[in-house]
Amino acid sequence: MKTLKYILLLFISLNCQYSFSQLYTEYAKGGTIDSLVQSLFASPSVQILNVTFTGDYNPWTDNIKDIGRFNSTNSSIGLDSGIILTGGWLEPPFGLGQPSFNNPQYLKTTPGDSILDQIISPSQTIGATVLEFDFIPNGDSIKFNYVFASDEYPDQICSPDKDVFAFHISGPGISGMQNIALIPNTNIFVGNNTINDTNYVLNPIMLTWGFCESLDYPQYYIDHGEDSLLVFDGTTTVLTAKSVTVPCQTYHLRFAIANGDLDIGESPAVFLEANSFNSEPLKIESKVSYGANDTILYEGCGSAQIIFRRTYNIQQPKTYNISLTGTAQNGIDYNNLPSSITMQAGNSYDTLIIYPTSDLIMDNLENIIITIGDTLCNGQYYETDIELVIHEKPNVDIQIVPDTGAFCTNVLFSAQAQGGLPPLSYNWNNGLSNTPIFNFYPSFQNAYINKTITLNVIDGCGNSAYDTTNIIFSKYPVAAYNYLPGYLDIDNPTVNLQDLSTIGVVSWLWNFDDNTTTSTLQNPIYNYPDTGNYNVMLTVSNQFGCTDSVSQIIRINDTPDLIYPNTFSPNNDGLNDSFKPLKAVGIETGTLKIFNKWGGLIYESNDFTEGWNGDYHKRKSSAGTYYWICTYSNVYGKEFVIKGFVTLFR
Repeated sequence: MKTLKYILLLFISLNCQYSFSQLYTEYAKGGTIDSLVQSLFASPSVQILNVTFTGDYNPWTDNIKDIGRFNSTNSSIGLDSGIILTGGWLEPPFGLGQPSFNNPQYLKTTPGDSILDQIISPSQTIGATVLEFDFIPNGDSIKFNYVFASDEYPDQICSPDKDVFAFHISGPGISGMQNIALIPNTNIFVGNNTINDTNYVLNPIMLTWGFCESLDYPQYYIDHGEDSLLVFDGTTTVLTAKSVTVPCQTYHLRFAIANGDLDIGESPAVFLEANSFNSEPLKIESKVSYGANDTILYEGCGSAQIIFRRTYNIQQPKTYNISLTGTAQNGIDYNNLPSSITMQAGNSYDTLIIYPTSDLIMDNLENIIITIGDTLCNGQYYETDIELVIHEKPNVDIQIVPDTGAFCTNVLFSAQAQGGLPPLSYNWNNGLSNTPIFNFYPSFQNAYINKTITLNVIDGCGNSAYDTTNIIFSKYPVAAYNYLPGYLDIDNPTVNLQDLSTIGVVSWLWNFDDNTTTSTLQNPIYNYPDTGNYNVMLTVSNQFGCTDSVSQIIRINDTPDLIYPNTFSPNNDGLNDSFKPLKAVGIETGTLKIFNKWGGLIYESNDFTEGWNGDYHKRKSSAGTYYWICTYSNVYGKEFVIKGFVTLFR
């Protein structure tokens, strides 16, 4: 607590230039480095001995300029406080807390570390900082949390002169020294070349050097390029170092960090979380039956399995006394629990079941504190506990969505539940569905139906909730129409549209496909201004807004045009040698008949374009006036008749 006061006083003395979320640092003292590690890193489950360091030490001030304590509450590191080791200098109180875009030049030239040299070989290290100690674990493993930070991120990844750090452990059951600063679930050492920003465009030359050990773990990287509270351009996420140990045996742990020999101006750091170094010999866990928060129980509902674990002396039988405290009373607010448990030889755990009882009294948030302990190999008594809180059973509330409206098709109903405990069971319309959603397909005998939707929900504690709603389901209308007359041309462009739609139609919308006009009449009459094919669409709606559409092509034709001459001269001079059309537009078929002045038929042809050459039975007809009739049809089969007189000249 003195450290925090010291930091805050310094903060105030600098006229509040920095935010309270700033990173604060303080030099470690050479004469008190042991107490720093004991108080700020250790936990009751681990005994630490023989603390030593190698770093930039000033004997006149007793300051270790590259080892210290940090406080970074609410900063972007991810750890609130602990011990920091750096390849540069701390420069308290705000050292390493400068903005990351202000690249510091530490110019630290202390020696490197031969063990770290092996990691970045053939390069060598400079400016090394080493903290090491012996320790005796009480359990069968140790672990601690840390964050690695570097100002070489992200542009100098895959560099041979990378920043480097390691946590080496040695002791019983461990072959030599093992680096336990590993990427989770791998044997890959943590560093610039293994955890990085894979989206960063690397220097192609660096890729050819072959120093990229991994580009597969960006999920453990955090970019701080624009972070105004941290000097480093990148850090890892909070990682955990761990190792298997033999309880009550002595081990050695060595923390080391350094710069690559060409990068003394961009320094790394490693942050060790306060009091995270532990080796739990005893542990209590809870697992509730309804899968919610494992430390919360509810009166008269479910149970919690309490698991007692030990990681030492497993081959010996052991009886552990159980202390039950808290506001909840044993045997009243929950079932009667024993005062001890016995783990037989070879067993690493035992269990108890807690059943919270319902007392019908509103006494929310009663708690149970379960504690066990033992005297460990270091002679100290170790205790661990777990706290469970008993709540009143929460009510469950349910709402059907949608809960109103009219629909023209199937509806996907969903249950919106609040409160209650998992698992929730659902019952829609007496068993039609037992999931949180209900896809209802209506069946119709009439144009529409009014359907009642019901939902009953029961939670994991047996609490139930019920909701019901009435929904209208309507058939779709069926759009249909006809039009008259069947043939239309530009001389007669008026169309009579006749609605033939069925099933409750109450509104009509006609689109005449001429980009100008619509109509809401049931049976409109429309005059088209021009020829063409028109895709006329009718959209009908019923009272519930259900719609249907249908369309047809209505054609406005050109008027057929057929013109014959009134004279011709079949004298083989190439001019008007036959009687045939001068113009024929929109004609599909036609029959031409020619009569003499006595009404006798002297020429007939089903090809109206063929033409009469003035002969009758291969004899030349005399000059004079003749009567003609042409009967023709257009491409749509409409028949027309034209007639006239023609004069034959010889």
